Amino acid sequence: MKDFLKKHHQDEGWLFKLQNVLTSHYELGTVRLGVEVLAPVGEFEEYSLNKIYMVVGGISKNDRPRVCFAKKDRIIIFLCFGTHTENYNTRDLIALGKKRIKEFIGA
Repeated sequence: MKDFLKKHHQDEGWLFKLQNVLTSHYELGTVRLGVEVLAPVGEFEEYSLNKIYMVVGGISKNDRPRVCFAKKDRIIIFLCFGTHTENYNTRDLIALGKKRIKEFIGA
């Protein structure tokens, strides 16, 4: 993700903005994201897997990164991302996300 941001002349502040949006959605309830932005894509053990369209300044809507993350209680783990400019495929993104959560929790 850092390389993607650097390529588009953006800094890592966008990751913190995404973290803040997810905190506002899940914990505070001050931001309500619809399924067109935040969508469940599966489960693994106690984790729900989700995909979110990450807004990045200067990036068109179609080229925004799709970030796959796992959520359990108050824990969010960013797993992987994809963009259409890199031949993004939802099925592949979900498979990679599941592989990474398995590695993370040692399953």
